[in-house]
Amino acid sequence: MSNLKPDAEGASRGSRSAVGGKQSFDHIYNHPDPRPYYRTLQPLDYEVAEHARPIFERCLRTLARTRGKRRLAILDLCCGYGVNGSLLRHSLGMADLYERYADPGLDRLGSEELAKADRRFYEERRRGDETAQALVGSILGLDPADRAVRYAERTGLIDRGAALNLEREELPADLRRDLAEVDLITVTGGMGYVTEVTFRKILAATRPEARPWIVSFPLRGLDLTPFERVFGDHGLVCETWEEDLIPQRRFADESERLRTLQRLEDNGLDSDPERESGRLLALCCLARPAAEKVALAELMNGQTHAGKA
Repeated sequence: MSNLKPDAEGASRGSRSAVGGKQSFDHIYNHPDPRPYYRTLQPLDYEVAEHARPIFERCLRTLARTRGKRRLAILDLCCGYGVNGSLLRHSLGMADLYERYADPGLDRLGSEELAKADRRFYEERRRGDETAQALVGSILGLDPADRAVRYAERTGLIDRGAALNLEREELPADLRRDLAEVDLITVTGGMGYVTEVTFRKILAATRPEARPWIVSFPLRGLDLTPFERVFGDHGLVCETWEEDLIPQRRFADESERLRTLQRLEDNGLDSDPERESGRLLALCCLARPAAEKVALAELMNGQTHAGKA
């Protein structure tokens, strides 16, 4: 793992306010434990990971059938403190995680003590084999935030973590070997913070005969053309679900709301969904090998989100 200094983390990860005029939360992404992260995002109802979970689960089931595999390997790109692992592997929702880390009783614990307590907390809430959890063979987490990645490892939310900024760094040999086995890449909040540069490096390490599926949730209005070009170069077909929109979180303040609405309108998009919901809204995008056909509508089946685009 690379050793990123706390004051360099924002620069190494990329300015978060630069993506679609979003508010910068650089200060919460690389603490020794996730309390500042959850306590900051709870009032904003950060919820995209909650909506993503059933879609990831349907992908796992479809991949298992398509590839004849009982256990699948996941790469959680921009994994942070392991939110996706928290939800995929445990009987928990975002409300449970917010309640956990808002508990003032945890304030007396240091980060190492909290990590030990969290490992027990999650172990006691592991999901049963009747769920898609049974298909999760391993979760590899990739994120520049080294302390967040280490915390996710210590608590068992990911099986292995790599603290790398692939916008600037190259893949080490051992990570290349792990990526060659990945079946599904999940990205809930990272599109735009990572660019096509990161995906080109990752996909070059995967096997041509078994490229991973990529399920991502970019904010509406993000130009996906560079990503689609890289995906296509590696034999992946891209689909974007635009029938309804997925809420990421509430606007942090009026300034962020106005910047977002203006950006959408400048790009020729209807800003009413964001204006009416008071939230940043995302799309669901699927990239998959051309031979592995699946209707994105099936993966979105039963989802209820913010509304129509």
